[in-house]
Order: sequence, then structure tokens, then C-alpha cells
Amino acid sequence: MTHEPFSLTEYAEFTHETALYPGSDLTAKGGSFDGRNYVALGLAGEAGEVANDVKKIFRDDGKELSPERKKRILGELGDVFWYWTRSCMEFGFTPEFVAKINMEKLRNRKAAGTLQGSGSDR
Repeated sequence: MTHEPFSLTEYAEFTHETALYPGSDLTAKGGSFDGRNYVALGLAGEAGEVANDVKKIFRDDGKELSPERKKRILGELGDVFWYWTRSCMEFGFTPEFVAKINMEKLRNRKAAGTLQGSGSDR
């Protein structure tokens, strides 16, 4: 397995090749109703699979991260990343734009001393 750097744009373009789901035709700007729903549900499902594997570290693995569990989580995180990338695209954003907006939000929260706490508008 190689670990050569690549861009989010490269990855986003790759996901077009494997986007085989209802409404995956991105010829319309911002995707489609079916496509947005499909990827949002897929993202939630895959995030749940990551959480389930983390739970099993407590339940089954004596709180130790085994190589097998780590490999499984790696695969699930990849699935999360695929669905996250497709979600960005279905909603009409580039992954870079979403990451940049998130960085700005977190920098602002850090500057305001509100990284900790709850609520979206802090």
C-alpha cells in the first residue's frame, strides 16, 4: 500500500467512478434529492460502524486496540471519507471549501475561547 500525497480534488474526482447509487448523476449543479439523501444516510451508517468498532474495543478487546480492529476501523473511516466527500459534492460544495470553512470556524472559536462548550453558534 502506497502513501503518496494527493489532493481532496483528486479524491473527489475518483469518487465519481464509484458513485453508483440512486440520483448519483451530478450533471445538475448540487446533485439530486435522491443522491443527497442516499449519501447522508450512508455517512451516518458508516460513522455508526466506526463507533460500533470502538465500542467493541471496550466490550471485546479489553480496551486494547488490536491490529485487526485497527485495520477494520481504517476501512470504515475510508467509507466515512467516501460518503463525506460525496455529501460535499451532492450539496454543491468542494471538499476543500468545506474543510476551509470548518478551519475558519474553528480558528474563530479558538480566538474567542469557545472551542469547548456546546451549540453551533458559539
